Amino acid sequence: IKNKSFCHICGGTIDILDGIGMFKEKPSDYDFDHIIPKTKKGGSNNPTKNMHPTHRNCNYMKGKMYMKDFLLLTKKIFKYQNKEGKRYEKKTKV
Repeated sequence: IKNKSFCHICGGTIDILDGIGMFKEKPSDYDFDHIIPKTKKGGSNNPTKNMHPTHRNCNYMKGKMYMKDFLLLTKKIFKYQNKEGKRYEKKTKV
């Protein structure tokens, strides 16, 4: 893994040595995502074949889902929040 990398979930930068990426990472702020979750058939701990660097928060949100399932879920949430959020924003504007 290089000094500068990117989160394979959100695309934000990860600067492993300096902590100056998108979210000002400290070593505890980045993680490695299993492309095929260990809990699924075919999952592995082999870092060269089944792992990518991610922000810890992004990896936490993805959880044990396959990336395609996670993306479908986030699209569903975004669609709902975009529709409902417009009403909510009107009520809460200061």
